[in-house]
Amino acid sequence: MSLTFTNPLLLFSLAAILLPILIHRIVQKKAVSRKFSAVRLLIESQKFTARPYQLKDLLLLMLRILAVVTLVVLAARPVLLKGSPAAYTNAGVRLIILDNSLSMGYRDDSGVRFDLAKSAAREMIQGFGGQVVIIPTVFSKEQGREGHPATWMRPADALSKLETVRLTFGQGDIDSALALANQALRDVKVSRDIVFISDMARADWEGLKAAESLGAVDDVVTLVRVSRPQRDPNLSVKSLRLAEGEAIVATRTRLEVTISNLSDKPASFMTQLHVANTKVDQKPAELKAGEEGKIFLDVFLDKPGWTACEVRLSGDRLTADDTFHFTLRAREKLPVLIVDGDPRTTPRTSESYYLVSALRPAGSESTPFSVRATNDEEFARLDLSEYEVLFLLNVASPQASRLAPFVQSGKPVFIFLGDRVSRDAYNALPFLPVKLREIRSFETKPEHVTHIDAAREPLKSLAAAGHAAGDAAGHAAGPAAGPAGHAGYPGHAGQTGQTGHILSGASFRKYYALEGRAKPLLAFGNGDALLLETDVGAGKLFIFASSADIDWNDLALKASYLPLIQGLLKEARGLPGNSLPNPGTIGANASGTCAPVGTTEVEGPGIYQCSSPAGVLLQGFNPPFGESDLTKLSDSELKKKFGPAQVSIVTYDGSSDRTSGSLAIGRKELWPILLAGLLLLLAAEMILAHLFSRSKTTARREATG
Repeated sequence: MSLTFTNPLLLFSLAAILLPILIHRIVQKKAVSRKFSAVRLLIESQKFTARPYQLKDLLLLMLRILAVVTLVVLAARPVLLKGSPAAYTNAGVRLIILDNSLSMGYRDDSGVRFDLAKSAAREMIQGFGGQVVIIPTVFSKEQGREGHPATWMRPADALSKLETVRLTFGQGDIDSALALANQALRDVKVSRDIVFISDMARADWEGLKAAESLGAVDDVVTLVRVSRPQRDPNLSVKSLRLAEGEAIVATRTRLEVTISNLSDKPASFMTQLHVANTKVDQKPAELKAGEEGKIFLDVFLDKPGWTACEVRLSGDRLTADDTFHFTLRAREKLPVLIVDGDPRTTPRTSESYYLVSALRPAGSESTPFSVRATNDEEFARLDLSEYEVLFLLNVASPQASRLAPFVQSGKPVFIFLGDRVSRDAYNALPFLPVKLREIRSFETKPEHVTHIDAAREPLKSLAAAGHAAGDAAGHAAGPAAGPAGHAGYPGHAGQTGQTGHILSGASFRKYYALEGRAKPLLAFGNGDALLLETDVGAGKLFIFASSADIDWNDLALKASYLPLIQGLLKEARGLPGNSLPNPGTIGANASGTCAPVGTTEVEGPGIYQCSSPAGVLLQGFNPPFGESDLTKLSDSELKKKFGPAQVSIVTYDGSSDRTSGSLAIGRKELWPILLAGLLLLLAAEMILAHLFSRSKTTARREATG
């Protein structure tokens, strides 16, 4: 505990205590002494009776001097500081690490915690006689840690610096702040105060590693906690994804939002979906303590392109994470034409049935494709300029005059073979780089796909997804060398072999042997190619050696069929793989260069335009999810972080009347007590002066009577 003064220079006014002494001496009457023997006895007796009056005058003088002293001290504004030694040490240097991470934006009954932290820092600086440095825990992305040098300042300059430190939306980097602190303290030999002002949230402090290297044995290390030690309740959006399909114009797009109740109590709240600043859907929800829940929201987009969207939670005490920003990229449906070379009266037995189902899943409104199935005769009359993708399924004799301009214009063509295919007609196509040879049959022991070009994006996920599936391992004993000249897997360099992938579960009983120069994307264990790709003009041609239905294989019955077909089609047509780019995190390194769009603040949550090798895209950026969890480190956990260093942990809430324990830092203004004392002194002086005056008057009357 220590006493300090807000206006210490006024203490020089204590010289005013000479005034009542001078006045006392002036007003005293000194009679002229005459010696008379007859009255000597009377004079001797008067000396004894005058002593009480002298004591009374001295008492009044002391009261008046004390009143002057009280008035001067009152004007100097005395303040009683109590708590950690760092709260009132007035020499050496003071290093303040100020937490300005997102969690400090929490508002409780004492106010916003970042404001409390700045208030505590202000009290640490005011009246301090040494040098001060202030280090934030979150640095701007532009400047980084190197852009915040630990510069020692006078207290007045430090107060100005304190006002420039802003609350951020990022996660606190205590280790980087400590690195700057160690750098600043390296050559300091005087008394050193090291002060941390924070809410002690676990997300910022749990990974702290450099604290043990901080400070010397005689350093004063103080952790100022501006929050209660218990976990504060909060809600936050953890993730968001498309529940199904893609974002298609004039079609319902369903979003799956995962929300976390980061508190120890149940919570009821409202979730709203805003598109272009307009509310389009909302759902009420309840979550148990610590529970995660999924909420589904729907949106209809009326135009293609990028749209800025937000998911908003009903307000809580940490408003900075109540809005989750993301973007949707909507587009028109891609027109796809399927030519069925073996149509049937029963749709399920038609060649095109499974392919149509893969491109237009039942009950899925948000399919990105507009599919039309036709036959050979109708195909000859259709205007192909209305379509972007063409599938030929078991077509006997394709029309070269119609196919060549289509594929050479940059549009992909997919050819599935089958029992109606005329081998001579296909081999006569001038733009087909491969030749169809014999049909290979494996009725008793079907072939399986053992090699996949995992370098291709549509096939990469299929290869990775099936590593755990080893049902076809017996068919992957090693690729046998195919016949000379076959477009088989082993004969082409640059391919990536994968076994045990998700496609290996499909069985192939028949397929065409293909010969020629083309890039195999899928191949069997015997070296024969299943799927070939080649460039024709500006377009791409895909040849599938087996059938599109289940007469020759059961691939269409496998879960891998839909992502295989849709993935190849999207890549061939240059469509984005996802209508919803993964939202970024503030403070994380995003690929390419990002600039805020619209009202978004630099380094704040919102929508950014980002440049990357894949092109320009709009992307939502949000605060780190870990900052939303307001679980605190306990005092014992904090002290362990600092090893053998002597650490004091105090609680600050901005009020000197509400402190927590003997270590609590606070200011006690003494002027109310002094003012009351001054009034009592003046009242006592007036009363005693009146009483003493009456007693003197009475004594004189008796003496003259």
